[in-house]
Parts: sequence; C-alpha cells; structure tokens
Amino acid sequence: MHLGGSIKATKADPTAKEDVFANYDLLSVVISSLKDTTEGRAVLSKAALVCKSFREPALDALWEKLDSCVPLLKLLPNLKESESTYYFYGDIASSSFAEYARRVRDLTLRDVEEPVKVSGQLFARLAKQLQGQPLLPGLRHIRIDSLGGFTSDVLELLPSPSIQSVEFRGKSLARSRSNPYSRDPCESYPYLPIFPSFTTDLPSVTRLVLDQSERLHDDVLTTVLGLSSLRTLVLQLPGTPINSEFLISLHQQLPQLRNLSLDLSLIHPSNRCPQSLPIKDQWLPDLETFHFTLRHGSTCHFTTKGLVFCPSIRHLGPIQRITAVTLLVTRVSVSFEDFVRTLCSAPNLRRIKFTQGKEDSAIHLLTAGIIRFLDLPSLEEIIVDTDRMGVSRTGDGTMVQTLVDAAYKSWKRDGKATIRKLVLPNHEECCASPSDLEYISRHAVGLEHFSISVDTGGFQWTSVLSKPPTLDYIKTSTVRHLEIGDWRSNKEFTLMENSYMAQWLDRVFPNLESLTPYTDSRGKCANYVENWFFIEHLRKKEKASRCFFSY
Repeated sequence: MHLGGSIKATKADPTAKEDVFANYDLLSVVISSLKDTTEGRAVLSKAALVCKSFREPALDALWEKLDSCVPLLKLLPNLKESESTYYFYGDIASSSFAEYARRVRDLTLRDVEEPVKVSGQLFARLAKQLQGQPLLPGLRHIRIDSLGGFTSDVLELLPSPSIQSVEFRGKSLARSRSNPYSRDPCESYPYLPIFPSFTTDLPSVTRLVLDQSERLHDDVLTTVLGLSSLRTLVLQLPGTPINSEFLISLHQQLPQLRNLSLDLSLIHPSNRCPQSLPIKDQWLPDLETFHFTLRHGSTCHFTTKGLVFCPSIRHLGPIQRITAVTLLVTRVSVSFEDFVRTLCSAPNLRRIKFTQGKEDSAIHLLTAGIIRFLDLPSLEEIIVDTDRMGVSRTGDGTMVQTLVDAAYKSWKRDGKATIRKLVLPNHEECCASPSDLEYISRHAVGLEHFSISVDTGGFQWTSVLSKPPTLDYIKTSTVRHLEIGDWRSNKEFTLMENSYMAQWLDRVFPNLESLTPYTDSRGKCANYVENWFFIEHLRKKEKASRCFFSY
C-alpha cells in the first residue's frame, strides 16, 4: 500500500556498489582506522577471510607492521623442525612467504626466547635464493631493540633502498656482558659490524635514532657524521662522553639536517664548562625543529644562584635554534631567572618539559618558577613531569588558578594567548578541585590539551541535578583533550555519579573531543581508571545527543 506524500526509495545502482568495492585506495582508508587496536585487527582478520574485496587491503594492514620476524619465517615452504630447531628446504619463488614479505613496511627486531630456534642453514639457504635482493622489499622502518645471533642474521638480509628510518633502542647498543675482557671490539660491541657498511647498505635512510644510556663506541658517531642523506637525527646518549667539537662537526658534515634531538654529555671538568667554539656561519641553517635535553653536569649546571648553560652551548649558536627543551631537575627548588633570560634568545621555542630521573624522588617545582617561563612569547606547551609541584601562591586563587591567570593574562589584555598544552604532575598532593576545572574552561581561552590530577570526592552535583541545571554550557571553552587522574579517597563511584560527572563535563567542556585517564612517564596512574573510561563513554553520548537535537 502506497501512502500519500511518502518518498519511494530508489534501488542502489549495482555498478556504483561494485566500483566502491573495487576501489583499493578507498577501502585502504577505511581499513586503516581499524588496524591499531586488538579488536580492530581481529575484525580485519575476519574481513580478509569472508570478503574477497576486503582481502588484499585487510592483509596489507595486518602485515604492515611486525613486532617479530618469526611469524614471517614460519611461512617458508617446506620448513622442517628437528631437535627444536627450524630448517628450510623449500623454494620461496611463488610462495605465500614472498606474498606476505612484500607487505611488511615496519619491523621491530629483538632477541626473544623462542621454544624453537632458527638454524643458520635457514638463513644461508634463504640468502642464496634471494640472490642479493632484500628479504622485505617494501620495508621502510626498522626498530632494533636488542642484538644477538638471531637479529644479526636477519639484519644481513634486510638492506634495501626502500628503508628510510632506523632506530636503535633498548639494549641494542649495550656493551656485551658475555666476555667483558675480550679484546675483540666486535664481541664487546655486537652492533659495531653494522655501522661501517651503513652508508652503502642503507643509502636512502633519512631518519636515524640512537637511544642508549650506556657508553657507545667512538666509531658509531664517526659513521653517523658520514650519513649525508640524513634529515632527522635523534641522539639520546647521556652515557657517552662527547667533545664539544662534535657540535661543530654536525654543522660542517650534516648541514642538511631539518630535525634534531640531542641528549649529550659534553666532556668538561665538574667545576667548569668547556670553552666556547664559535662558528662563522649560522648553525645548521636548514634546521626546522631542535629538541635539546639539559642535564646537570653535562650541558648545564645547577648552581646556588640558579641554572646556567655551558658556555660552549650558549655561544656556539644552538640556543637560538631550539624549538623544544627537556630539563632534568635534580634539586627540590631552583631559580630559573637567568635560564629564562637565556631562552629569550630562542625565538622559535615552542615546548618546555620538566622531568626527573627514575631514581629521583620528591622533586618539587614551585609554581612561581613555572610562571617565569610564561613570559616566553613563543611558548605553546608546558609539561611538568616531576613527582609533584610545590604550592607557592601569588594571589588569592588556588595553584591551578594562579597558573591560568599568569598564562592567559595576554588573552585578557589583547585577545592573544600562546599556551596550547599544559601538563601538571599526577600526584595526590597536587590535586585540583572540580571548580578548578570550571575555572580553566572559562579563563584558559586557547588551551587545547590539559592533564591534571583531581579529587572528585565530596563534589556536589546540584549544578546538573537542578531543573533546569544552574550550570550553562561554557561555549567559549577551547579544551579538546583532557587527561584526568582522580585521587578521591573517600569512596567508590556510584552508578549515578558516573552519569552526573558525564553531564557535568559535557557542560563545562562542551567542545571536548577526548577524555582519558592520566598516566605519567613513570607509569604512575590514579585510581578509578575503569570508572573514567565509563564516564567518557557516557559523556560522548551526552555530546552526541546534544549535537543531534541542536539541528
């Protein structure tokens, strides 16, 4: 029966539907949104099995990133196991191994204890069949977490012109402990044989990361300076003594660097800094981002008067190029007046992070010290990743309100504010109240990302329970991402409290895109993590309902 005034739906064009399922690029975009979660990968596996159109893009997504080479090696044809060791007797031509090997783009290598070992015969036969071709022809990124017999054998088969990024992290650059008295340098440093052929085996590498707390062999940095293709270089080497002349060599041999991150230990006596080494030209003229980590006794000194740079850093030119600074704080309180004055010569400084060593405890930063950095005109991010902050009020407001007033006074004055991200310690002694969150939403105009510890115990919900609610939506709020560490100690959340908190958050932060439980870099998280996941679920429903009915 046809009802008057109704609209008759038209049947979908089968040709258009076929075009959609035949569009590999379109399907890849859809599938790429699923691959980063465990549930998403399970969905991709099912899609590859049941839908012919989804098979290729789903398999590409599943095999794009591997945390181990073992699953791939198990696809070798005619693979045999004898006495808990794999041997290879097949032919990789036209095999499933070759099909999946070409899909890998990102590989992590580590020596994992497997119940079944891989024989040298397997690698020898595989190398013979590859005939000099790379094992993974489409590989772009390698991360090496540890080096041993297995990972070294795999590395011999990986060199390819397609590789653009290499990372050495974890224990991959650690000195071998098996025979510390050996006179063979390759036995003491298992990574050393890789570097002499780095420039020829990996000619297209544009990004290199060396992250190691122990001392490196001198030949490694010599090889790094010869990689003329590099555009991004990350050297996190606090345990490797380096002459200040190394900064000159960077400028002379790698002038094309665009992104640089340094955590170095410059050689100099503990009571004084090395002499400055001025250069005539602008230091690294193409540099776009420069992240510099400062440690006491290496690149800076905590003195009785405050914090000062080593002269070799201040006068060489790097200070003017800094875009981000990480400062390891070693004293409970320190004056930053001279330090901030020096940073004023860095016109592109965007981010500053205060942190501490894992072995340190009870590191306090005073609010007044943090406020000094707010005068830097280009600063966009402040991250306080220390154990806690000392309360030093300069007015009648709370610690959070004092920081907000100082950070956004320029907005009140001329409508401009630069701070986009603010991260405060995740500690029960630094808790803000829900009223502080409301203050942030109203006054921190321009803030987009905020991380804070709070205490929601005893909060009154009258602002959202009254009919109509007394709390209006704060439409001027600019906060998009919020991290909450809840340290309430009085009682567990009730079911209705979850709902009330979701309603309250939707009114205080109506433009919020994501809310997550707060975990700091030392792995410390607050309580009630599951409750906050549920609160975020309810908040999104509140926002979706509000946005739907507003049209």
